[in-house]
Amino acid sequence: MEFISHSAAHLNAAARGRASDEKLKARLLTASRGNAFTRLDFEGPGGSSPAFVSAIITKSVAYSVSYLRSRGKLSPDELREIDRWVGVLRKNARKKANSKDHKMALASSDVMWTAAIGDSRGFKTAASKFQRAAKSFDRQGRFSSDIRNNNEVMHHVVGAAAVLRLNGYDALGLQSKGLTLYDAVGRHAANVSANGSKKVKTSGDPSDQARSIMRAQGWGTHLAWIPVFLAIAPPGEARQAVVDLDRQLRKSDRKPYWGRQMGIHTGCLFGRN
Repeated sequence: MEFISHSAAHLNAAARGRASDEKLKARLLTASRGNAFTRLDFEGPGGSSPAFVSAIITKSVAYSVSYLRSRGKLSPDELREIDRWVGVLRKNARKKANSKDHKMALASSDVMWTAAIGDSRGFKTAASKFQRAAKSFDRQGRFSSDIRNNNEVMHHVVGAAAVLRLNGYDALGLQSKGLTLYDAVGRHAANVSANGSKKVKTSGDPSDQARSIMRAQGWGTHLAWIPVFLAIAPPGEARQAVVDLDRQLRKSDRKPYWGRQMGIHTGCLFGRN
């Protein structure tokens, strides 16, 4: 978690010209040369799966690599070196991927990584896999019947949809069972608004205590996908539902949007702070 938090903070500062691009690159090269976070340790029930976290680290690194490539700061050899390390993370992320949010994290991290390194063939494959996964909501527009687990899935769905949009794919327009992904996000936002600050458990980790998801920051329990959706969503009922949710949250929580499961400080990157 420290690596994800520090990388996101450094990236935010570098993008504003307040931190060194070379130091951000050095952070990634140090991690890749040391094979950081590549030894999985499934200690037991409770807490996040190390395989799941591997997918989140991949997302975090993807944002940094995309930024550094846009600045011309990574040589081909350096990019290959980081890609080799991330390849191990991506392989590890597929172990014991049973929960719905874990499966969606895999799909979204593949989209983000292949986009970040400019792998057009890999991106097309990842985009197709994500699109199939993103149409798995039910007739009520839910990926999971419990609202907290559904929210955990949204972290990854919305983040990947933003990257797909940058690359010419209308992920929000995906249709299934008479609904679009755009509709599914709007219905989820309305359900979260109705639930309010009530503490709820998640089917993604039955051993975890009940928690409120009406928060701007957190690991699994947060609404940091809001600024990402508002950055890509066209006008309509779903967008209005998310705007209403944003206003409701801001009455009790004024912290910047920052959800660690998304691998990036969304409030900074998408401009809702």
